[in-house]
Parts: sequence; C-alpha cells; structure tokens
Amino acid sequence: MALDRLPPLRFEPIFKPAIWGGQRLYRYFPPSLNNSQTPQEGNREEQGKGLNSHAGLSGELLESEPIGEAWVLSDQGNQSSRIPSWHDSRVPGGIIQAYKDLQGMSLRHIMQQHSQQILGQAAQKFKRYPLLFKIIDARLPLSIQVHPDDHKARQINQRKGVLTDDLGKTEAWVVLDCEEESLIYAGLQPNVAPNHFRTASNDLEIDNAIFSFHPQIGDCVFLRAGTVHAIGAGLFIFEVQQTSDITYRLHDWNRVDAKTGKPRELHIAESLECIDFASGPCRPTVPQIRCTQPYSDEQLIECEYFSMNRITCSNPISFPPSPTGRVLFCSQGAGQIIDDNAIYPMSRGNTYLMPANLPETTFIPLEPTVLLNCQIPEN
Repeated sequence: MALDRLPPLRFEPIFKPAIWGGQRLYRYFPPSLNNSQTPQEGNREEQGKGLNSHAGLSGELLESEPIGEAWVLSDQGNQSSRIPSWHDSRVPGGIIQAYKDLQGMSLRHIMQQHSQQILGQAAQKFKRYPLLFKIIDARLPLSIQVHPDDHKARQINQRKGVLTDDLGKTEAWVVLDCEEESLIYAGLQPNVAPNHFRTASNDLEIDNAIFSFHPQIGDCVFLRAGTVHAIGAGLFIFEVQQTSDITYRLHDWNRVDAKTGKPRELHIAESLECIDFASGPCRPTVPQIRCTQPYSDEQLIECEYFSMNRITCSNPISFPPSPTGRVLFCSQGAGQIIDDNAIYPMSRGNTYLMPANLPETTFIPLEPTVLLNCQIPEN
C-alpha cells in the first residue's frame, strides 16, 4: 500500500468484558454508523448537519454482558485497533480515497508500513504505537492494583520466563462522569510498609492503607508506575497509558468471579516488589493554564512517556504539525477536523490518531467542545 501521506485515523473500539463493568459503553458507542460520522469529501456546511453526540463505532456485542473497557486506540499484543470497513452505500458523498485504501487494516499493519508517517521523530524508538487509550466504565470497584516500571517489568518477565514486549505502565485518568459517592484510590497513606499488605485480613485494613478521595468531573490523576491504585464504583474514565497490559492485583474486595466460581488471582509478591512505598498520596493534578483566548488550553500532564492538555473551544482552532503526531479525544461537544478539504466528523467519544505527517489542520466546533490532546515527547 502506497500513500503519499496518512490522513487522520479513527479506529473501531475493542470491547473488554469485566466483572466490574457496566452497560454505559453500549450507549456510548451505539452500533449504528451514521453517514454524518464517516470521513468524507465535500461541502463542510452540508456535512456538518445531523452530526449526533455519539461515537458511532461498535462491534457485535451481547448487551447482557458487563463491559469494563473500550480500547479506542491500541497496538497492544494481539489487540490492535482496526480502521472500520465503511461502505460507499452509506455515504452519499463517498469515502475519502485514503480511507478506501486503509479500511479494515490494523494499527499494527499501518505501523509496520508507515511508522515514520505516524510517529515522525519518534519512529526509530518504537516498533509499535507506544500509547494505549481506553474508556473505563466501573459499575463496581476495580481491584487494588499496581503496575511495574520498565525495569521491574523486564526483571519479573525474565525471572518467570515470559516472552513479551510489555514493559512498564505509567498512566493518567480524566474523569468523564462520576457519582457523588464515587472514590478514586491512588497512592499510599503515610508510613504504610510492605508488611501491612502481608498481614491485612479484611477490606477495611486494605482500605485504610490506600489514599482515596471523591473525584469531580474533569479531574485528572497521574499515576506513575509503582503507584497503588483502584477505580471506584460509579466512575466513567478516559485513560492514556504506556502500551502494556501488565497488572498485579493486590486486593480484589474478596469477590468471586461468577464465570469460574472462584476468586480472581492475586499477585501479592509481584505487587510488593513493584510498589513505590515512598510515593505517598496521589491527588488530582493542578492544571497549568497555557492560554485562555481565543480558546482555553490547560496542561494536565507532561512526563517522559506522554503529555496531555485539555482544550475548550467554541471557535475554530488550528493544530500545527506535530513532530511525533498527536491523539485527539472528544470528551464533550462536536465538530469537524478539516484536512486538505476532507472533513472528519468529531463527536463525544471519538478518538483520532493525527499522524506526524499531517500539515496544519483545523478543528471547527459545532458547539462548545472539549478535546484532550495527547502527544509523545520528541526526545
């Protein structure tokens, strides 16, 4: 496949069942694919009409099964995101040519063929796309868990004889919705030592060791690898993380998996090896205001693996070329990405991978819109 340059890329979500999941992702990603949601060529005023508030990409799902996560952009293991196969009959204006060439392809395949176009300056560092993006629906609390850093991941995998490309997992959350009593568990209370978890015999003893708080919509929590954490019940969260699926469960609220009739496996030894006992409580980040006019731009996270800022706009905004590309997620509102006269509808829940090869692009909001802009560091 030869393409002069890649367009903005949108993928089908990968749904992950979970015993703690709920039903909200069925509504967030309805099964119908509306004409107005497909990248098209044509008149932008006409194309904007009828854009609804949903992401509009979904696979076959059984609505009785609780879904915990939707991976909206993934190059993890054998769970690589795919460009949806849109059909011309659904789109009066026709699909743009680049999407005709790409539909049905996985991010893994596109990375193998076009890593320089996608990652630009970062292409030599990564064999696969280095970040994973997901939306989490926690009807019940997730396990109290921890992820290793890159060094610990290599050590533990080598010791166990596990062959995997997975490394550490630093991540960040943005709260999309929550209930009044919802809790986020993040970091340890002062003076908690490894022996506390070896001897804890009930939920209360574990709970008292973990710092927790009641989040608000819009809160951002940055979790370095080694931070003990859990997403509490009633939370709906956007997550960006290193491309890794290594999780060590420290505590699972003594529940039983209905499918197996047994408790889920815990990983006490690995957890204690990975926990940063010196890190202490982990509170929401304090946004750094970058500008307020003609749009609001808040820096939420900047670390060695990714940066994330929140853009709130009611007027058109231009995105300059990014040396390593960017990922845009729409958490509220709707609009259009304009690239080379092609129109890419953006609505709540949509995620676009904007390759490094893109020239300056414009986002035109159709209503007040909030975008999360994530980038890979240049160095």
